[in-house]
Amino acid sequence: MSTEIEKMSSKLDSIKNELDYIKNNMVEKDDIIDIVEFDAYKKSLKKDNLISEIDAKKILDL
Repeated sequence: MSTEIEKMSSKLDSIKNELDYIKNNMVEKDDIIDIVEFDAYKKSLKKDNLISEIDAKKILDL
């Protein structure tokens, strides 16, 4: 009986680890943009609206 409980516990730990991995490393399909949306995003970027990393850190007090 004890051995079966240990096996079940081990399997449950394995399942938990897999679920934790999925939770931390996977995204919703709807959250991913396609290449057309990405190209439109890149075209929408204007040099006038961009700031340097250093300036961004100053603004954010980092």
